Amino acid sequence: MTKEFENLLELLKSNVLENIKLAFNLASNYKTEFEAHFGMPLEDYEELCLYLKENEDPNKWYDDDNQYGHDFLNDLEIKILNYQDEPEITSIPKSIKHLKDLEEMYIHNCAVTNFPKEISELTKLKKIELTNNKLAKIPKEIVLLQDLEELKLGGNELKIIPKEIGKLKNLTLLNLWNNNLKHIPKEIGNLSYLEILDIGLNQLTDLPEKLASLTNLTHLTLQNNDFGDLLSRENAPIWKIKTLEYLNLYETKLEKLSTKIGDLTNLDTLELQKNTLEYLSAEIGKLKKVQMLYAHENKLKEIPKEIGKLHKLDWLQINDNQLQNLPKEMGKMKKLRILFLANNQFHVFPFGLVDVKKLYFLDLTNNQILSVPKEIGQLKKLHTFYLKNNNIEELPQEMEGLEDLEMLYLEGNPLKIFPTQLKNLKKLRALFFDDAQKIQFKSEIKTLKKTNPQITFH
Repeated sequence: MTKEFENLLELLKSNVLENIKLAFNLASNYKTEFEAHFGMPLEDYEELCLYLKENEDPNKWYDDDNQYGHDFLNDLEIKILNYQDEPEITSIPKSIKHLKDLEEMYIHNCAVTNFPKEISELTKLKKIELTNNKLAKIPKEIVLLQDLEELKLGGNELKIIPKEIGKLKNLTLLNLWNNNLKHIPKEIGNLSYLEILDIGLNQLTDLPEKLASLTNLTHLTLQNNDFGDLLSRENAPIWKIKTLEYLNLYETKLEKLSTKIGDLTNLDTLELQKNTLEYLSAEIGKLKKVQMLYAHENKLKEIPKEIGKLHKLDWLQINDNQLQNLPKEMGKMKKLRILFLANNQFHVFPFGLVDVKKLYFLDLTNNQILSVPKEIGQLKKLHTFYLKNNNIEELPQEMEGLEDLEMLYLEGNPLKIFPTQLKNLKKLRALFFDDAQKIQFKSEIKTLKKTNPQITFH
C-alpha cells in the first residue's frame, strides 16, 4: 500500500464530510488500489458513503453492537438503517446493495420516490419500513428477500402490488395502508405465516378468495374501502379466517353485517364505526372473547339482546346512533367498564345499566333523559359520569352511593333542585355546571366548596 493511498484512507477515517469529499476527488488516481481494498466499484462506494454521511445522525443508524459512532466509511457492517422526518431524502441509492449485513431498514416520513431492485440483494433483511414516502412501485425482485418478516409500505402512491409478494414465505406483517390500490393479488393467500395485514385507506371493493387461506392471520384492517357489498355476503373470504382476533371495518360503507360475523369466535376487538348499520346481527352474541366493540356513528335503532352474552366485553362504544333503549340483558355484562351512549335518543335512563357493577365510565351526553333512577347508587365503581345536555330536573338522593365518583358533568340540564347529596361523595374532584346553573345555584356551590374543598367547579 502506497503512502499516498494510506493518506487517502486517513482522510476517510476523519469522519469529516469535507475531508471525505476530498478523499473521493483524489481516489480516481488510485481506482484500482481502492477497489481492491474495498471490494466494490469506486463509484458505488462514493455514492453510498456520501449518502450515509450527508444524512448522518446518531439516532439514524447503528452498528452491529448497537453503538453510535460506527466507522461506516471503512466497515459497512451496519445492521439497522433508520431515517425519519427527512423531506430532503428523496431516493435510495442503488449502492445500498453493499450493506450486506443490513437486517432492518426504516425510512419513514421522507420523500423517497424509488424502491431500487438492488435492495433485493440485501438477503439478510428482516424488516423494511418505507411508510409515508412517495413510492409508486414495488420491484418484483422483492421476492429474493426470503428472510423478510415485516414489510411496511403505508402512506405511499402504490397502485399495484406485484404478485411475487406471495413468495415472501416468512412475512408476518404486511402494511399497505393509505395507497391507491384497487386490487389485491390472489397470491397474498400464499403468505402462510402472515399475522397482520393492513390494507385500509385504499380504493378496494373486493378481496381475493385465497385470503381465506391465511390461517395464521390475527389482525386485519380493511377500513376506508368500499366493502359494503362484500361484507354483507355470507361467502366473503374474511368470514372463513377463524384465527382473527382484531377486525377493523371502520368506514367500509357497511349497510348490513353478515350473520357469519358469529363465526369469528376468536375476535377480541371489532371496529364497525362510521358506517350505516341499522341493526347488529344476533350472531354477535357468539363472540365470547370480544373485549372491545366499536359501533358508533352508525344508524343503529336497537341492540340485540344477545349482546348480554359478551361476558368479557370491557369497552362498548355505541354513541351517535338512533337508540331509544337498551336490552335488559346488558345487565349481564359483568366486566363492562367503559360505555359510550352519547348522541342517541334515550328518553328513559337505560335501566339494565344499574346491574353493570364494574362500570367505570358512562357517557349519556346529548340525549333526552328525564330522570336518573334511584338504583344508580349501585354503581359503586363509577368514576366518570356524563349527564350533560339532557332534561333532568333533579338527581336522586341515592347518587351519594357512587362512592368512587370523581367527575360529574351536569351542564345543559334544567335542574330545579341543587344536588346537595354530592357533599357525601368524598372522592368527587370535578363538578361541571353551565353558566346558568352557576348563577342559579351560586350560594349552594359556595357552601359545597367549603364542605368539600377537594372539588373543582367548571
